[in-house]
This record gives sequence, C-alpha cells and structure tokens, in this order.
Amino acid sequence: MDLNALDMDIRRAVGVTDMATARQLFSAYLRELGVDLSFQGVEAELADLPGPYREPSGVILLAESDGLPVGVVALKPLSELGHGMCEMKRLYVRPSARGTGVAEALCRSLEAEASMRGYRMMKLDTLARLKAANALYDRMGFSPCAAYNDNPLDDIRYFEKPL
Repeated sequence: MDLNALDMDIRRAVGVTDMATARQLFSAYLRELGVDLSFQGVEAELADLPGPYREPSGVILLAESDGLPVGVVALKPLSELGHGMCEMKRLYVRPSARGTGVAEALCRSLEAEASMRGYRMMKLDTLARLKAANALYDRMGFSPCAAYNDNPLDDIRYFEKPL
C-alpha cells in the first residue's frame, strides 16, 4: 500500500460500524503485541467500545486511506491523577501503512483532540522493545516520566507531554 499524508483521512470513530472497525484494529494490535494485557481488562474494554474512550472526555480516532482503515488510537481521561490529565492508548498502524506518517498523524490529531477537551498533560506507556514507537514518542516531544499505573510488564516505559 502506497500512502502519504495527503491521501489519508483521520476522523473520530462514531457509531456501531466504526466501533467494530476500532475493535478489529485494537485486536490486531493485541495479537501483534504478543503480550498478555488481561491485567488491563482488554477483553471487556473491546466488548464495550467506546468504553473508557467515550466522548466527551475521550475519543477513538481512525486513520483511513481510500476508505480502508489503516490505523487507530484512543484517548482516555486519567482523572485519578488529577484534573487535566489524559492517556494515549492503543496506537496501532497496519503493517502495510507503516513508515508513511500515519502514526505521527494519529498522534498529532489525538493531541489536538486532547487540547480541545481541556487536557494539559498526555501520558502513555509502551514497551521498550517497540523501537519505532519509542522513536516516534521521542520525536514528538514526549519525555520519560515516573510510572503512573500498575503495569506489571518488565520492559515498560512511561512518557508524558505537556499539551
């Protein structure tokens, strides 16, 4: 698939069809990750989309090219950490669309959505072995931060970025 930022559309996921698309992309993410995330309750999360990403405090964004879904990312509030805190979750780009700017476009769109909702700080966690994701977060101005959740995985890294 030959993509560039000009032939890609990023939009909010709304309705049953979009939630099914998001569920498929999130499921692909989980399969590819190859890590047991049951401690996060992902099965219940996927069954109940939009769940923790429900608007107006959250959002799910879909990236499409030629009407086909190529990526997804979600935003949820971190109200337990204080007012103005949010978390980027489940960033995933189909292998055929990687290296085309989809992930960065999704992240930038999510930052704009977060700012529009009044969030002042975005956090995320990722695996150290996901080199491309870590490089993207570094390039986008995210900084390492202290753990903010009870993630039991060994190679977890935490990032944050003021919005």
